[in-house]
Amino acid sequence: MPRKTRKKHRKVREALINYGMMMIALLFVLGIIEILIRIFNPVYFGNYVFDPDLSHVGKPNDAYTITNVNLFSREYSIPIKRNSQGFIDDEHDMSSSGEDFRIMVLGDSFMECMGVKMEDCFFSILEDELESHCPASSQFEVFNLGMAGYSLDNEYLTYMKHKEEVKPDLVLIGFFIGNDLSMDLLNATAPVSFQRRDKPFLYEVRSFLSRS
Repeated sequence: MPRKTRKKHRKVREALINYGMMMIALLFVLGIIEILIRIFNPVYFGNYVFDPDLSHVGKPNDAYTITNVNLFSREYSIPIKRNSQGFIDDEHDMSSSGEDFRIMVLGDSFMECMGVKMEDCFFSILEDELESHCPASSQFEVFNLGMAGYSLDNEYLTYMKHKEEVKPDLVLIGFFIGNDLSMDLLNATAPVSFQRRDKPFLYEVRSFLSRS
């Protein structure tokens, strides 16, 4: 084999070895980052289940502890208890005498209130404040139907699915300007093949329109 050819082959082999080492180093760094993220900022996807109407809900009657830590200390460790419908809330008696004022709370992870003790959540404080500042004859019941990952279309579907059993006198929506509207608008204007399947209402509407 000519000397020039051998030299060329050697350079190609060295380049391939260098690229291989770079890829191994990159994969190693990414693996370390993944491990650190799972340790210090865990994501609790396993505590949600698929729902054909809403995209996903919490596991009914699930109980677990959510922990968030940083490099220096444990930031919080909060016990989570979901009711039979998968929401972070107490179990409610759905039979209504008509005398209680019912409030339905909808929203995303801010309203779901993960990472905060239930008694410190917005819906719990709201119910306590109403009971303490209104006449004794007044009865209030707040239903928390917030769920992480939801935006306006999921919240609309949640309301439609539960309105008959809850029979709310007032509906409160925790709206996050950072992504609630943009998620729905981007999904509604995207090609059907690229639309998120966890946005069931907008996905079905756009799919229907594309077939019309």
